[in-house]
Parts: sequence; structure tokens; C-alpha cells
Amino acid sequence: MLKVGICTALNQDTVRKLNNAGVVSALDFLLRDPEKLAQELHIAYKDTCSIRRVLLAEHSAYPVSAATLYQTALSSLTILSTGSESLDQLLDGGLYTGELTQIAGDSSAGKTQICMRCAATVVGTDGQSVVYMDTSSGFSVECFVALLSEDLTQFPARAQTWLQSRLKHVSYVQTFDVFELFAALDTLETDLTKQMLSGCQTVKLVIIDNIASVIQPIMGGRSGHREGFLSQIGLKLKQMAIHFSLAVLVRYGTVRPAESASSSSSTTPTAVVSQEKGLREVCLIKSNRQV
Repeated sequence: MLKVGICTALNQDTVRKLNNAGVVSALDFLLRDPEKLAQELHIAYKDTCSIRRVLLAEHSAYPVSAATLYQTALSSLTILSTGSESLDQLLDGGLYTGELTQIAGDSSAGKTQICMRCAATVVGTDGQSVVYMDTSSGFSVECFVALLSEDLTQFPARAQTWLQSRLKHVSYVQTFDVFELFAALDTLETDLTKQMLSGCQTVKLVIIDNIASVIQPIMGGRSGHREGFLSQIGLKLKQMAIHFSLAVLVRYGTVRPAESASSSSSTTPTAVVSQEKGLREVCLIKSNRQV
């Protein structure tokens, strides 16, 4: 809205004339020719030019150099360990903040266990917070506590206190359909914005386990609708990862790469898990860091 005081030329009389002519916002003003506007409303041409310059300065998007973007990325980049040395090596160090990582594979191959180990490693080693969104009731508190307790056998006296403090860093959210998932992501985005503005953001990892279970049941086999929902979720997760410097881990069922939430991007790290004769194998089928 155009208000008195934005610049010296925008006084009460000028604002009144502009509003009467249907020019009530900065966009309305910028879409009009300043010379014609001055003639129609009997405003000094130099004043319309002055107002235009101020509005352009306040509302225009300015280019940012690649060097500035690179420095911003370096200052906000963190690599979170997955808790598995071999998986970290496969992912070039682990889970990167500002990035979405996908994991898919055979049924009962251990995908949920990988998700829980990642969460346990982040809250146990780095003391950061994790948001775990569970859509298939696969999260096991007993298993998660066991993963957290692996390094506490030498310190039984303080184990219980330490476990309680680390469990407080895990926010567990259960969703049962795609609309609840969207609502949970919107709530998370609001909470993260408040944390960022107050300078106390601790969340570094968001896990969705598993996205396929809320997409497939309601789509009735219509791949176009399914891919549309996946694309929307993938875009939202990528935006949140970049804006809040988060690492995002998304688990699928047995899906093809084209059915992932980032099917529009060929560079999102995607790991496929399989298990045979008690041995778990993970292979990287897509990455922006390895060619």
C-alpha cells in the first residue's frame, strides 16, 4: 500500500490523488507511465519520478554474485553422519544440510533402521534436534533407545540421564495420509521460522519414513496424480532444506527412481537398499557429487 512518508514526494495530498485514481499499491504505481500519471493527476513530473525510484529501490530484486552464494553455502553447510562409516563414505561424508537425500529398496531391507540410526547419531553425537515423521508406524522406541545406548556401556551411571536428555531432542510426528503430512510440514515450517528469527534453531535433520505409504493408497493407481503429490512434497522439502539449512532424509518403499519426490531433479542423492542372506547392500544410483 502507498503510504505517506515513504518518500518526501509522497505526501497526504499526493496519496489521496493516487488512491482516487485507483493507484493504491506500489505495483499499481509502477505499472503506470510516470509522465501520463503526472498529467492526469496534476502532480509534478519530478515527484512521480522520485516516487518511482524509491519504490523500485524497495521492491526490486537485485542480482547476487555467484561468489556471494558460494560463501553463504559454505557458512551454512554441515555434513551429518549417518552412523555407518560405509554409508557415510558412499554419500561423500554423510547427509548434507540444504539437501534432500532419498532411500528406497526392497521390503524388510532395513530402511527404517537406517533412518533411526541417522536420527540417533545426530542427537547422540552432535546434540542437534531431529524431526521424525512416521507414516507407517515403523518407528520403534525400544530400537531407537538401543541405538542411542550403544556407546554408553562404559558409563552405566550416567546412561539414564544422558538418554533422557537426548530423547528430548527428537520430535516424533505420526501422519496417516498425505494431507496430514502437508499439514505437519506447514506446522514445522512455522516453528522453524520462529526459531530462526529468535536465533535458537536446533533442528538439523528431518526424516520422513515412509512417504510411499501416504501416497499410494489414495491415488487408485493414477500415476499422474501420485507424481503430482510427490513433486509438491519434494519441492517443499527442498525449499525448507535450503532456507533452514536442514538435512532431509526421505524413505520410500520399493519404487522406481521416476516415482520419487524429486523426480524433477537428476542430482538428488538416492540410495537403494537390498538384503540377501543376512547381508545388507546399499548402492548409490543418483548423486550430484559423484559421476
